[in-house]
Amino acid sequence: MKWPVLRKPAPVNDDIDRRDGRKFIVSDFSAIEARVIAHLVGEAWRTEVFRNNGDIYCASASAMFRVPVEKHGVNGHLRQKGKIAELALGYGGSVGALKAMGALDMGLKEEELQPLVSAWRQSNPNIVAFWWDVDDAVKTAIRMRTATETHGIRFAYQSAMLFIQLPSGRWLAYVKPKIGENEFGGESVTYEGVGATKKWERIESYGPKFVENIVQAISRDILCYAMKTLSHCFICGHIHDELIIEASRVWICRQSVNRWGRYRHGFREPCCGPTGTRWNGTGWIKLYNLRPYPFTDRAHWHQV
Repeated sequence: MKWPVLRKPAPVNDDIDRRDGRKFIVSDFSAIEARVIAHLVGEAWRTEVFRNNGDIYCASASAMFRVPVEKHGVNGHLRQKGKIAELALGYGGSVGALKAMGALDMGLKEEELQPLVSAWRQSNPNIVAFWWDVDDAVKTAIRMRTATETHGIRFAYQSAMLFIQLPSGRWLAYVKPKIGENEFGGESVTYEGVGATKKWERIESYGPKFVENIVQAISRDILCYAMKTLSHCFICGHIHDELIIEASRVWICRQSVNRWGRYRHGFREPCCGPTGTRWNGTGWIKLYNLRPYPFTDRAHWHQV
């Protein structure tokens, strides 16, 4: 059976119809990329936040400004700064990334942006170190045409290709990688692929960008594992970390939600996430149903 390709332009309105007598249930992971990178690098305070089902934006602001931050409570105004920093800075972003994410529109001042970048990086030293460990591993693999490894991720140059092996065993491939010079005069990695112009061209990359590829690829592997645990359901679409399931009765949907809860145990499997990571803590995975109704005749997307 061939599955239709569903694309999600922005914005998307109700445009997927259910079959007669059936309902949709839409569920997604909560902060999956933030969880994956925290465990890859062993950023202890972030791991503890997720273990206790905490608010990562409040926790990030608290770590950055060294004061307690509670949503709608003490120092609550700092939560917005924690949120914009989390969304913009995880993969090497700086002032430009904050602006692109709408920091100035959210009320932040220009002079606040660089201190915000510095505060986030100081509170996440393991993530920052991971960027440059990956950068070094990639460059060494290409330059020496050999295999390297860092944080359980393996890099190898073979047959004019750079390969990155994920914890699942799956490989990411980069065509004809080379060490070149970036616009600032430093070293950079380039490879061939479809660029922003939608044409085949050389694409420039570096450590934080490779980290983004790795984290998102691991997140995809975890979603695929989760889909296997829901193989008894009719999965009619998935968007990033979100699944759309079509079910005939409410009890089937509820059973599906319970199965989704099994993902927290599935995260311990070496086929999905980082080996040895405890993914099965209470609240490790949050489930968001359709709003305002958990079951509906049409599929809706929402942002958390």
